[in-house]
Amino acid sequence: MLELNTSKEIVKKIAERIEHERVICQYTQEELAKRAGIPKGTYRNFLTTERISLENMISLFKVLRLYPELTGLTEKSKPQTLKALKKQDKPSRKRVTKRKVDE
Repeated sequence: MLELNTSKEIVKKIAERIEHERVICQYTQEELAKRAGIPKGTYRNFLTTERISLENMISLFKVLRLYPELTGLTEKSKPQTLKALKKQDKPSRKRVTKRKVDE
């Protein structure tokens, strides 16, 4: 697996992947931007500056049918140690406060 060192490198790879998928889908840059509901300039700026909002990036992923690849980001991580697993299985204790009763 390719290990990327910086956030900039990761975003660059994502931009390259989106552009690759755009070509495979035979969309023009303008058509992809329109389908994603973002201005054409925003998409072009993304390709040159590698800056885009997360919401716009997700819109591009949805249009290109790459959205399922993002599902891992929304799932909670699994416990890595036995201690963490045991802690997860314990029910959390909630504090009960006593109410004053008006007479």
